[in-house]
This record gives sequence, C-alpha cells and structure tokens, in this order.
Amino acid sequence: MACSPVLKGIKVVNTLKITFLFVLAAMLLMGNGGCNDDNAASADTDSDSDSDSDTDTDSDTDSDTDTDSDMDAGPDSGPDTDTYGDLCDEATEAYQPGTTLCWSLCPLEQTMVTDTCEGTKPTMDWCGATGADTIICDPVNPGVNYCEDIMGAEFRLPTLDEILELLGNCSMVGSHHACDSCAQSATCTSVLGTEVGGYWSSSGSGGNAWVAAFDSGDVSIINAGGIYAVRCVRDVS
Repeated sequence: MACSPVLKGIKVVNTLKITFLFVLAAMLLMGNGGCNDDNAASADTDSDSDSDSDTDTDSDTDSDTDTDSDMDAGPDSGPDTDTYGDLCDEATEAYQPGTTLCWSLCPLEQTMVTDTCEGTKPTMDWCGATGADTIICDPVNPGVNYCEDIMGAEFRLPTLDEILELLGNCSMVGSHHACDSCAQSATCTSVLGTEVGGYWSSSGSGGNAWVAAFDSGDVSIINAGGIYAVRCVRDVS
C-alpha cells in the first residue's frame, strides 16, 4: 500500500534528525579531541598557571618568580646570585649582588678581626714611584701588579664602571662623578659596610687616574702621583 504524504513527511523528518545527530556527535568528538590536544600541549606537573614544570607563575624552568631564564629571583637577565655568591670567600671577601665580583672585605694589607678591619691601611700612588711608595701598576697593565702580587693572580683594582655601579645614583658633574656615599648606598653598605676614604680604580691614562671617595661619593680623575688606598676585586665568572 502506498504511503500517504504525511507518512512520507515523517520518514523524511526522522531521517534528517538521525543525520543531524550523527553530524553533531562527530563535531563534538572532534571538538573534544582538539581540546585534549591543547591541554596536552600546555599541561605541566605543578599547580601553577604556566606551562613549565616548576611551581612558580613565570615561563622559565627555575623555581622563582621572575621572567628571565636565569636561576635568580630577580626580573633581570643577570647572573645567578646563588652561584656566583658562593664562589666568594666569606672570610675575606664580599659578593656584590647582580654582578660577578667579589670585593676584598678589607683594604689591602688589613685583615678582618671580629667584623673590623685591623692593621695599618697602606696608601700609595697609582703608577708608583720608588722608595716609600709601592708600585701598584705598570704602563701596560694599570692596576694589576699590586693586587696580584699581594693577593694572587685573580685579583686586580676595580674599574671606574665597577666603582660607579657599587656606589650607585651617579651623575656627571663637570669633570667628576657625583654618587651616593657608601653609607647612603644599600649595595655598597651590604658589600663594604660604611666605608670611608679614597681608593684607586684601575681606570686612568695620560698620568691621571680615577679615585673614589667612599665617604662622600665623589669620583674624580686626579694626578696618578696622588696617595690613596687600595681595595682589590676578583671576577668569578
């Protein structure tokens, strides 16, 4: 018996419904597969919101909260303070954070006794005369000889730039640098305490060299025949 138009319509509607359900199911399966792929790509094993395997919220692989690729806890890309600081000798040196420098705790030829530098603090000229003054440099390698001879081959005078970074807040005023004193500088205080007095840098030329007055923050270029103290550094990078 021939189907009535109504029955034919019902069959068509049912067929369309079934087709629609198959298509919808296929779309849902494809959608879930895509989500699973995304989750797999970004899944990590910790409880934070980034895609690495540590427990912080940045995108590097160390367990701090900075955004660089080193292993320290600051937002810079400088050295790992734990690594370099551990290379300084705590008995005789102090580490300058954010650098690769170990500073001698006391001026050259003094020794640390119960948190105090004791002994006579020698002063000398930069490129040294003979006699009572000690030669601290030669024309080819300024600032090398004295620190090297007394403390070892790794030691030298700090450069002008290293001194400016230690004191901080420096600006050029005429022919000299006006910086924070060591007592005003958190970095300098953490390394050297409230250091006072004038110290040579290794930077100089033409018979002149830069001297830092740690008690005032003034860093000036003067005649290399002047008489100042020496504090040595070494680079542990």
